[in-house]
Amino acid sequence: WLDKQNLTWLSFLQSWFYSDSLNDLPLLGKVTHPVAVDPDDTLRAHAQRNNWPIISLR
Repeated sequence: WLDKQNLTWLSFLQSWFYSDSLNDLPLLGKVTHPVAVDPDDTLRAHAQRNNWPIISLR
């Protein structure tokens, strides 16, 4: 999507990504504000190690 808009990650000063899945770690690691939402145990541990916010929408 960024390529089609002629943009890159560096086009933005800040970016957010919300996820509940360990499968999204590559994208969570790219943004400036990763947020774990009702994460599984593995993502929760990773978020805690990296001081990422953990929220619940339940």
